[in-house]
Amino acid sequence: MLRIVFLLPLLLFACAQQPASTVNILSESPLQFSGKGAGAGMMLSSAMGPMGIAIGFAIDEGIAKDIRATALKGNVVVEEILQKELKKKPSIVSNKAITSINIDRHGFITWPGGDDLVMSQFHITINDNEKNSLIIKFPEDFSSSEAFLDEAETLSDIKQDSDKIRALLTYAVSATLDRLIANPQ
Repeated sequence: MLRIVFLLPLLLFACAQQPASTVNILSESPLQFSGKGAGAGMMLSSAMGPMGIAIGFAIDEGIAKDIRATALKGNVVVEEILQKELKKKPSIVSNKAITSINIDRHGFITWPGGDDLVMSQFHITINDNEKNSLIIKFPEDFSSSEAFLDEAETLSDIKQDSDKIRALLTYAVSATLDRLIANPQ
């Protein structure tokens, strides 16, 4: 009986020191860009075949490298943005029993209609403790009438301004998490 009395406070203290459950955030994909090169690649493929498509991908990768360099200088890290946004919406983790979030793709795509505007892109897979998965793709899973269409910047600004990179990615992450709240699954 004496052992139980001695061990009980020790166990209670140990349990009180356990951190709250956290979400494992995984990202193996670098910041990406899709737009100008994809269109050029399709046009070049008619004259050059597969080499034209490869040139198109190289154009987009060159633009992505410029954006990644600016993001790096400004310390823009998408995993940190996601963690910060999750802290603003703590009910997501507890209500959905989320165990991990995989960032499948993040970056920028050209704005439909031209004008050298780009918008953010954010694709995630959410896993819960019952081994269920939910995939949300921003902006592809959102209707064109939603307010995110107001969130765009010029490509030249995104290539040079880390604050604008952070703002657009934060908007995409927040909108994606809002979609998760609204999802009954």
